[in-house]
Amino acid sequence: MSKELNERNLELEKYKRTIQAVGKTSEIEVSLEIGILESTLKSIIQFESGKLYDQYMFKVRYLK
Repeated sequence: MSKELNERNLELEKYKRTIQAVGKTSEIEVSLEIGILESTLKSIIQFESGKLYDQYMFKVRYLK
């Protein structure tokens, strides 16, 4: 459910950017929001595939 909601939010933000006549500040805010949503979606996909855990374990091993 979280992945689907995040994908919908991402598409909404991208659409909002195309239909609004935004100033520089609003454009930056929308771009940041899109980046955050894309990053969150990437993490969800990595979690579902088990790669996020693998990355964590790799970092833990080499932290010692």
